[in-house]
Amino acid sequence: MDKLKIFQLVTKMHKAFIEQRYSADSVRKIHRTLMEIHELHISHDCDFYSQPLIAEFVTDVNKRFDNGLISKTHYRFLLKTASYLEEYNETGEIRFGRKAVKSVSKYYDGLLAEIRSCNDWTPKSQHHRREIARTFFSWLKSKGHDTLEKLDETTVKEYLVDCALRLSGSSIDTVSRALKAILVFLYDSGYIKNRFDKLFSFTFPYERRVKFAVPQSEIAATLNVINRSTATGKRDYASILLAVVTGLRAGDVALLKLKDIDWANGEVKILQSKTGKSLALPLTFDVGLAVRDYILNGRPQSEYDNVFLSAKAPIRAMTTSSLRGQYNVHRATAGLSSSPFHALRRAVGTNMVTSDIPVTTVAQVLGHSDIDSTKKYIALNTKHLKDCSLDFVGIEPNSTIKKAVQSND
Repeated sequence: MDKLKIFQLVTKMHKAFIEQRYSADSVRKIHRTLMEIHELHISHDCDFYSQPLIAEFVTDVNKRFDNGLISKTHYRFLLKTASYLEEYNETGEIRFGRKAVKSVSKYYDGLLAEIRSCNDWTPKSQHHRREIARTFFSWLKSKGHDTLEKLDETTVKEYLVDCALRLSGSSIDTVSRALKAILVFLYDSGYIKNRFDKLFSFTFPYERRVKFAVPQSEIAATLNVINRSTATGKRDYASILLAVVTGLRAGDVALLKLKDIDWANGEVKILQSKTGKSLALPLTFDVGLAVRDYILNGRPQSEYDNVFLSAKAPIRAMTTSSLRGQYNVHRATAGLSSSPFHALRRAVGTNMVTSDIPVTTVAQVLGHSDIDSTKKYIALNTKHLKDCSLDFVGIEPNSTIKKAVQSND
């Protein structure tokens, strides 16, 4: 194939995944990874695919995994996407073929097809529960159950015990909850005569690893080293401070739109990318000043309506990975080791709990409830949290910002 510029290459590859009917969530993740690789090329003034830069990307991914910044699943996903890009650059195509899934039996395969097409579940749940069911059905067949006709409580108990012996951690609880949903589906569909509810009236106890929350001293050190006289510094200071004070996830900070900021009432209102739930949080005075300083004095002109944008051309919305990367750049400048951006969110929750704020309120602030519950918290606590009905007196915002502010009127 003709040699393509890196932007053309990632664009065509992105389109190829869409044409292969990958889920919207998978396509978004692939696109974010491809754009991260593209930004790496641009930062090195490289217009065409570069194998040394791909090697640099892989090295960085390995470091992130070794430092505990990304999960094993995400680590493999990043490497696989880079491999796909290399293959596409060399051949102009991607081998999308998957390993053939071994058939359980004609009877059980039919049940799996029904589970996969259950309209009461999301596509992600359909896929996950089908795979859990496949393992369950294979186990049943190995025990002589060619159909579900004789499935009883003793057999289901035996399977749960088997799961407990071969699984660890939260995986046991995950399988249990999925199996419960599968059995309810089979009962409602008339394949079994018992829902086995009593077997799932308890949760499996397991040890939870205590995850790292950033100490206040490290947060202060990180913010203090940021050069706020530059556009990039204004952006990074505002985005990190926003996460520090509100506990927003990196994805929600990256996706924050101009219209999401209610300047008149001093609130940030978003639809969380992870949960899909609405969330409203107070825009504290210090965060409001930092965000306003970036928007008016550092944010480049762009058609994107995201608050936080890349500092160099081509201008686009910041990605979650670039947000995390910039955070660790400043930690390194402060002489600190790398840390997950999510640790800032944990720090918010930890500080609230240690300040004797009710756990129910903490859950609401962190977006674990609907917007009405969150607003109750805001109404009760905003007096000492904010003095932030920020106006634009003496400031002439650009047309994009005017439009976002007017839309809140």
